[in-house]
Formats: sequence, C-alpha cells, structure tokens
Amino acid sequence: MPMTDQGFQRQTYAELLEQQINRAKQLFGADMDTSETSVLGKYIRLNTADYAELQESLEAVYQARYIDTASGVQLDRLCPFAGIQRNTATRSEIRVLAQNSSTRSVTIPQATKLLNADGVLFHTLERVTIAGNESAQLSAECDTAGVAGNNPTTLQFYQTQVANVTLTQPELVSAGSEIETDMALRARWKASISGAGTSTTAAIIGEVLRVSGVTDCMLFENATNSNLNDGTGFIVPPHSFEVVVSGATNSGGEIANAIYRKKPVGIAAVGTETFTIRDVANQPHTIGFSYGKSVTVSCSITVQKKTGFLIARDVPAIVQAILQQAGNLKMGESLSPTAFYQPVAAIETVEDVSSIVLQKSTGEAAEYGEKLTIGAKETASIQQTAVSVQVGKEGIYAIGEDGTVKRTGDAV
Repeated sequence: MPMTDQGFQRQTYAELLEQQINRAKQLFGADMDTSETSVLGKYIRLNTADYAELQESLEAVYQARYIDTASGVQLDRLCPFAGIQRNTATRSEIRVLAQNSSTRSVTIPQATKLLNADGVLFHTLERVTIAGNESAQLSAECDTAGVAGNNPTTLQFYQTQVANVTLTQPELVSAGSEIETDMALRARWKASISGAGTSTTAAIIGEVLRVSGVTDCMLFENATNSNLNDGTGFIVPPHSFEVVVSGATNSGGEIANAIYRKKPVGIAAVGTETFTIRDVANQPHTIGFSYGKSVTVSCSITVQKKTGFLIARDVPAIVQAILQQAGNLKMGESLSPTAFYQPVAAIETVEDVSSIVLQKSTGEAAEYGEKLTIGAKETASIQQTAVSVQVGKEGIYAIGEDGTVKRTGDAV
C-alpha cells in the first residue's frame, strides 16, 4: 500500500504492472498469457496506466497538506495557520514635474493618461491646476500591477494632449511588485510562525510579516550606549531598535501596530516613519520604522545555442529562468551572476552560458565570479524588460512590454 510509516510512498508504473500481472495469474493460472501483445495483457496495462495516474493524484493531495510541498492555491489555504495571506501584485507610483509654458492656467484632470518610453501607461491620481509660467508635481500610478512601471523614464501625455505643458524629472515614489511566489510565501510563512511570544527579534519580525503587503522585514538593534549608523545615514539611538520593511507602503499604521504589540517595554522603536499608537489606557506611544529601498538591476547574458534553438520560444525561457532566480532575494542580499548560470544552462537548447553581467541603475556592475553589492536596507529587483539575451552571433534580444521578443541590437 502507498501509505506507510514513512508517509505516502507512490508506487511506480513497473511496480503496479507487476502487481496486476501476479493477480491475473493467481486468478487465471500461472500459464495465462499476460504479455503486452495478448488481450488480457493489453487490458492489464490500460488499467495499470490509470492506477499510476491515480497514485500521482493521491500523492499530490497528500503533499498539499505540508508547507514545503504545497503549491498554488493549496499553499494559499495553509496561510491562515500562520495568520498571513499571499501578497498580490502591487502598482508602482511615480511623481513627475509638469511645467506650464503659457501665461494661462492649465488644468490636468484626474486619471489623465501618461506614457513612458517603454510603452507603459500611467494615470494621474488627482486633478491639478497649474498657473501660467508655473510648475506643479503630478502623482501617477501605473495601469499595470507588477514591476512594469518601476522605470518611469521619459513621460509624455497619452491620447489627451495638454497644450504648453511639458513633463520632466520623473521619479519613482513607490515600486510595484509581482504576485508573491510560492518559494517566497513559504519563507514568510515559516518566519511568521517562528515569532511566537513577544519582546524578541523573531517575534517582532514575525508579527510585521503578517501585515498584508509586507514582503520582507529585518531589524537593527542597538544594545550599546552609543549611537549606531544603520548603513544609510539614519542614526539608531542607544538601547533602541529599527525595523526595516519591504512592501506595504500604504499600511504604515498597521506595521506600527504590529511592532507595538511585540516590542519590549521601555525600548524605543525608531525609524524614518513614525506613528502614534495608543494603549488600553489611551496613552500615546511613538512607534517608528523605516521602509527599505528597491534597487533596479539589469541583466545581460550571452548564450551559445544548440540545434533546435528558437528565438521566440527559448529567449523567454531564459528570461523567465533569470526572473525566477532573482524573485527570492531578501533585503540586503548581494547578487551573484554565478547563481544565474545553472538555471539558464539547464534549458535543453542552451549549449553554454558565455557571460552574465548584472548592473545597478547607479552604474555599478558585476560579472561572472563577482558579487553585486546591495545595501543593508535595499532589495534588488530585475524586471522582465531589463534582461537582454545575446544568442551567439545572431543578435541581442529582449522582451518588450507587449510580451513579445524583440531584436534590440547586433551581437558584440
């Protein structure tokens, strides 16, 4: 039987076939023809194939009960046991300076469409009136959830043109994120349940990770009598701690409440974001924490192809392998080009990976065998459109915003 003291042990097709043949010979005699050319043999093999598929389904049901082997919606159904849920994809938010070059005031309606150089659409979040020869900041949100809008680049009005108004100085206010992967969700599930009790680092981090939208969390503790620089210039005072959070940029109050519920009595929680939390006696407590920063990283990879390599099929496979490898990065975790070699080399039509170069938006780069340093409060992010694939001497290819493979240059 598949269920043993060691758990569910799925029987192979060969084992099931042998079992069925033995049963047939017990019923019909040892000399009964059960070969694959006989009628009975064919019937046995038809049934055995069904039994094998059934056992695979039973194994999947069995494995769906456990956090390390559950996936998809089965993994989602285990999340309530840790008090969390899978983080959905979020939209990026940007800010851009709108300059009115006319002498008359101009009104830009809410939901005005903006288009960046990558073909990504944004919509403004509020109605803004700009006086003559003046400028104003426009806040806009990406139409598409995920990382597509994390690179605002040059912006222009889309469909509805606004006369005498130019858009300059685009900047990313809040980075968008893709839906949480199974691997990342498993890690957060384990971190959430590890934080039982209160007043410990694990307890505080576990409670913060239960806030919807939080993707990662770390804690800087200063147990000394001197000020501590957290690495970004922020000073953590003596005998206090700083919680650094990735994601959930619109849930600051919930994060502060989570920290307050688990923090030690009399120890200050500090950070660049501060909230006032009131206790059961209505007494105010200032709770601080900081948000981590998302760092955009591009990837350039050169591969040698085997016979049968198809640009339209295998370039997206290479890009997906890179994105999957980069999707499980933690805050402060450095990037190694070496880590991307095996997932790409494992693709059947890839003969070899000649080079991998990772580069931050600041210009710092790392090649195979090196490491790309990420700050303690930073999380590296590689977008689909930021991956370029050079295929031998054929050319350089990338995936556009429309999801299709485009040739972007000649082979170097």
